[in-house]
Amino acid sequence: MKHEIAEILNKDFEFGGALVTIHEVDLTPDLKRAHVYIGIIGREDYQADAMRKLQKSAHAISQKLSKRVILKNTPALIFKHDDSVERGVRVLGIIEQIDAQVAPDDPPYPAARDPKAPQPKPKSKKSGRPLPGDGEEDAD
Repeated sequence: MKHEIAEILNKDFEFGGALVTIHEVDLTPDLKRAHVYIGIIGREDYQADAMRKLQKSAHAISQKLSKRVILKNTPALIFKHDDSVERGVRVLGIIEQIDAQVAPDDPPYPAARDPKAPQPKPKSKKSGRPLPGDGEEDAD
């Protein structure tokens, strides 16, 4: 169903400066309604126009869908904006900013900067004391 709705939108609709994608389609158990989660990339005014156009054309899209997908009931389409892609892009931008602030030559931990730096000794999970066998005698 997701593929068929995408084909209808691609073939029969123009969204100006917005890129419209279908992320997911959830059918209700009685097959009377389908929640269509839409991702829209573009300026906010283009996004709003695309959502209005989809909501206004939901019945016509549903009729076209009924000719492509044979179901007992053709579901009423309910379009919902899904902004998960935009949130992901924002998170990636934040990560890139953090990476840019860290010097590329800086290793993530001090011991990697200087191989002669003292390394932390392994400790027993039970007692928290250093494990024997590292060549040093325990002071206990």
